[in-house]
Amino acid sequence: MELLSTLVGNVTGCLMQPMERGIRYLYYYNTNITSMGKESEKLKNIKSEVQQKEEIARANLQLISLNGEVWLTSVDNTIAQVEGVMGRTAEVERG
Repeated sequence: MELLSTLVGNVTGCLMQPMERGIRYLYYYNTNITSMGKESEKLKNIKSEVQQKEEIARANLQLISLNGEVWLTSVDNTIAQVEGVMGRTAEVERG
């Protein structure tokens, strides 16, 4: 009887670890997706501000630094990647 109890305890322990991992994964997935959405909005706002400054500088016939142009391109790529991931979240949530 002791052997059976020990065996059942070990099997239960082995089964609980994957279940716990799955629950933790879902929790952190939702937290990370929410955080990524918020950070994406912040990035879009900063990009908008930088673009406005760029337009003002160009209107005043000032040169835009290469770093500024590279940053704007990088931000566009990052935002596109985030939107791609966010677009697939509904698919992931359906299973």
